[in-house]
Amino acid sequence: WAQESALLQTHAALDQTASLGVDLDATDAMDRVGVEHISRLYRSPFDLARFLKNGISAIRAALPSFSQEVPNMSGGLMKMATKLIEAITQILPPEISQSPVFMKFAKDVNVTLQGLTGALELVDALKVYAKEGNTDMLVNVLTSALDQVASVANNDFLSNTGYHIARFMSALSDVLQGAGTSLDFIEEGEQLSGISSLFSGLMAAIDDLVPVDLQNNNTYVDIVKGVEGELGGMLRDVLTFVYGILDSGVCWKKSLERERFRPTLCGPGYHFADAQWCLPDSGGGKAVRATCLYNAETQGQWCLQPCAPGYAPFNRHCKQRCLGHYYVESPLLCGSERGSVAFAITEMIVKTGIAAVTKKGLVDIAIGAGFMLASTMTSVVSAIADFAKPFGHSQCPEIFAGMDHSSLR
Repeated sequence: WAQESALLQTHAALDQTASLGVDLDATDAMDRVGVEHISRLYRSPFDLARFLKNGISAIRAALPSFSQEVPNMSGGLMKMATKLIEAITQILPPEISQSPVFMKFAKDVNVTLQGLTGALELVDALKVYAKEGNTDMLVNVLTSALDQVASVANNDFLSNTGYHIARFMSALSDVLQGAGTSLDFIEEGEQLSGISSLFSGLMAAIDDLVPVDLQNNNTYVDIVKGVEGELGGMLRDVLTFVYGILDSGVCWKKSLERERFRPTLCGPGYHFADAQWCLPDSGGGKAVRATCLYNAETQGQWCLQPCAPGYAPFNRHCKQRCLGHYYVESPLLCGSERGSVAFAITEMIVKTGIAAVTKKGLVDIAIGAGFMLASTMTSVVSAIADFAKPFGHSQCPEIFAGMDHSSLR
């Protein structure tokens, strides 16, 4: 399906100029105007915060449709597409956003995202999220949608302007992936790890978009302040839904971050530019994504190292295996008997007793741990603190990690 989509986009790019009757020189001039406009806006932390906020709002727009008992995948993707087009419009100058070329791009985005409803693995992932509250499945669907929009922008739009839009979609994916890992840690009661993962994803997005000479603490503070309200709202939306599904009497799998780095390898005829992209040596043609080293696993826009013993790869991090008495597997939990996600288990370590259940308390703890920007992320910290109140789940014992099923049963 992905190969067919790429071929269709390539043919569309070849026919675009002719079908729209646009003069090549005029198109090149429009492209230059777009790049200059975007580059100028990205030098403003307040503008960049506004763009990222709009992008997060587009992601958030899909959540109500995805969170129904029977997920409305088509409806959610169309709401997301509409808001993404609005967000992209804010980045572009009027002579592009009101042009026939952009109208075609917007239509292509809608058609492409609607096409995701035919991807069975994504349909199944959304069903798992709606049934079990597995946030990794939700993140997979959302990042796939962002990747498709990036592909349309890079292959079927103004060449260099489309490249910048693709980078913007990649930045939103960084935010989303950070939020996904954060949700795993928050559900386990690991609040500081949740803040760290969320912050890392946001910083990766900012560093990919902000010019190097403006990458400083003042810039980060301004952007975080402008974004954190919408980001905290998205986090709260998902956590509220998960809380409505999961039973408190469970054994949570632990998560570990996987060491990750950006791909930097380029094929013949290309050279590495920045932010995981390779540009043609000739100066013409399309940008392509860089690839990972041979011993690393490629996941989205990152290269990931192998997991530690006792843990298995799970999307973009590592998840503990279910062993011993708690041998029954599910995406988030381990249980002692087969049945529903809410397994009956023995309580081990109660996290609620040590979790900060007020915003101020968690801010103080986070700052003490070195997260100085925690005081600017009030909506995010509030959502995390509130979620800790009703959840005091025990974690699966570390003693079982790395042991063989057959020796324990």
